[in-house]
Amino acid sequence: MGRGIRTGVPGEARYRGHGLPDAPDDRIELIEKMRGDDRTRDIPVILLTARSFAISQEMQESLGVSNCLSKPFSPKELLKTIQDILYQKELVTKC
Repeated sequence: MGRGIRTGVPGEARYRGHGLPDAPDDRIELIEKMRGDDRTRDIPVILLTARSFAISQEMQESLGVSNCLSKPFSPKELLKTIQDILYQKELVTKC
């Protein structure tokens, strides 16, 4: 079942909880669908994974994953990652 947390700006931040710990391919498929849709193509993706589902740097780049955090991670680490990605996105938008 999916859950969502959003900022006040559509598409800026979203949390998608799947409850599918044994189905990593579904997560990859979701990211591929996002990248194939003009409306969601540029939304930053942070992949939160169990250590058993670490993906290679090459796969992260091919999927356009902004960052990958393995559990356990701290809420501060996640917030810092989100802030860094949004800051980088703002810099690119201004250029």
